[in-house]
Amino acid sequence: PITGNLSDGGVSNDTTPTLHGQATPGATVTVYDGTTPLGTTTADGLGNWSYTTPDLGEGSHSFTATATTATGGSAPTAAFNLTIDTTAPGQPGAGGNGGIDLITDDVGLVTGPIANGGTTDDTTPTLSGGGQEPGATVTIIDNGQPLGTAIVGPDGTWSYTPPPLNEGAHPFTLIVTDPAGNASLPSDPYTIIVDTTPPLASAIVDGMSKDSGTNHNNFITNDGSAGRVIEGSLTSALAVGEKVQVSSDGGVTWLDATVTGTKWSALDLSSHNANWEIQTRVIDLAGNTNVSSQSVILDTTVQSPTSVSWDGFNIAVNFNPASVAVGDKVHLIIDGNAVEHTLTASDIAAGKVELLWESTVHGNSNSIDAAIVDSTGNISSYLPYTKITTTVTAETFNSQSQSPLTTGQMYSMNGFELTAVATTSGTSGSTGFGTTLGVWAEPPTTMALIMTGGSNIKLTMDPNQTFDAISFRVGDFNYGDSLVANFYDAGGNLVYTTTTPGQSNLSFVVTQELPLGLVFSSVSLISGGSAVNAFWIDDIQLGTTNYTQGAPHDPLTDQTITQSGEYYGAETDNTFFIDSVALLDPAGSGIHGGGGIDTLKLTGQNQVLDLTNLGQKVESIEVIDLTGTGNNTLKLSLTDVLEQGGTSLFTNDGHIQMMVKGNAGDAVILDDLLANGTDPGNWANSGQVSVSGVVYEVYRHDTLDAELLVQQGVTTTLV
Repeated sequence: PITGNLSDGGVSNDTTPTLHGQATPGATVTVYDGTTPLGTTTADGLGNWSYTTPDLGEGSHSFTATATTATGGSAPTAAFNLTIDTTAPGQPGAGGNGGIDLITDDVGLVTGPIANGGTTDDTTPTLSGGGQEPGATVTIIDNGQPLGTAIVGPDGTWSYTPPPLNEGAHPFTLIVTDPAGNASLPSDPYTIIVDTTPPLASAIVDGMSKDSGTNHNNFITNDGSAGRVIEGSLTSALAVGEKVQVSSDGGVTWLDATVTGTKWSALDLSSHNANWEIQTRVIDLAGNTNVSSQSVILDTTVQSPTSVSWDGFNIAVNFNPASVAVGDKVHLIIDGNAVEHTLTASDIAAGKVELLWESTVHGNSNSIDAAIVDSTGNISSYLPYTKITTTVTAETFNSQSQSPLTTGQMYSMNGFELTAVATTSGTSGSTGFGTTLGVWAEPPTTMALIMTGGSNIKLTMDPNQTFDAISFRVGDFNYGDSLVANFYDAGGNLVYTTTTPGQSNLSFVVTQELPLGLVFSSVSLISGGSAVNAFWIDDIQLGTTNYTQGAPHDPLTDQTITQSGEYYGAETDNTFFIDSVALLDPAGSGIHGGGGIDTLKLTGQNQVLDLTNLGQKVESIEVIDLTGTGNNTLKLSLTDVLEQGGTSLFTNDGHIQMMVKGNAGDAVILDDLLANGTDPGNWANSGQVSVSGVVYEVYRHDTLDAELLVQQGVTTTLV
């Protein structure tokens, strides 16, 4: 109840209020309610008087008073108006009455209305309501204990923020006291649970797709493109109502992860052009979090070698020691085949590596291209070392006359001396120079050296010149013919022997290089068969082999893989051709597409390309072409699509996409598992799409934004 002095025009629930005033000492004071006299009282010696009314009814009352003395009565006082109200407000929240209409959380990550029975991390939530009498007092009670009061505003609304609340349940009730002091019954409880304890579990990032390089779990990558799957684990199981969220944009946006047991996965659809953080949090219903993070380093640069050379024994590659680290690789493409060497601390200290590559074993390579591949998978430009064979002199025999040779006869020629070690003659002619000797199926068109069966011609090189390369043309070579060519170095050592058996009317060119660093002393040409057989030799060219270092260049756009090794693409669209996928099985083998939309094209048949088993051996390959020369099969998983694909590569729908080309007889087996063994959803055929005039079936994952486009005609099995 409200007690104390009332103001003129006030409201009270006291039906017997006491009126006070002043009059002439000893005067008789008569109190009126309107025109009805209520009673009298006498002013004391100081002129003060008081009067307690009889029970008054509810409603308006207008009190006046007169004073009567021995000399007469006074005029009535000014009216004092009072409203008597003894009716209590209705129970808040019942019968359409306003109550605790809303409790609002305005701190932390989860804000807004808190449902009755809900949880909050806000220890000072705001309670509010409406529909009350202006000027009324609302009293907030927490589990029977009053917390405080609020005055209802002119619009009938009120709000109240309590002092900090302890953790646990808080059943708030409300009592409304009207201006007359009548109090309502308490409202029904509006209970909230204050929870400020962070979740016990934390979400650890175990790995991410597109983590390039030799270590695929070090979070150092050269690929910042959008569309990567992030996988992790929980330190303990989630409690009821908790979930895992992931952010890769500094906490601006948070995505709910898919959780299976204590494993979780999420898809990062942001692209990155600098280092970034993968932030994770376990968040409960109240908005409390347990936060973790993982730094990711974006590394896209690597320096080229400073020089490359070869002496016939070792390939020497020089580099800037400050630009490399232990574990980086020197990557060589030698006549199209890949060779790698992993750098050691001693290599780096020396600033170079020397790789054994003997000319006597491998021959003289046409090209040696050297690059640096760092541990992140960046490949530098290739520095080429290219063979140049220069023809120093040529002998066409056109200066000779048609004539036979006799054994022991010698002729000085361009760059060499010709000696007839053995000569023969037969129905096809005699050993010597000529154009029309004997019977010829394909006679020479100009003067040539005639080799009859059993003949032996020695070419002794001019000692004043050095030659390491020779070529000559052989014609009218038939089944009865044979040619043995012996090649000797400057020390007289036999280096190579080539034997060519007879064939039908064969015309061919014999080419021979000595290992780099050696030069010819002589060449012997021996004709097998009987003297009735003959063939001709012409256009003997002698030359020297040198190498030159060229300007750096990017990896080739099209690369044909014929042996195991690591192959790298550039930032453009690359195509890798491979006949047998078994070439990818050995350690140290792989195909790395780089930037652009890269294609792996199977050229053989009956091949099974299993991307899941190959793992990181195949990187950044967005298109698989199964067409080949027969039926081929591709096996891949959800992780493979997310690992290889890119966002909106073929259609602009925001999904991570990968494409498979092929025709009838080719097959795709598509698994819905992630690499961590979880199964976050399923694949389903979502229709067809035409890309560059070719129709593809679109297989879309129902929880992660992944799509596989498979050319119509290829059989696809979902597992």
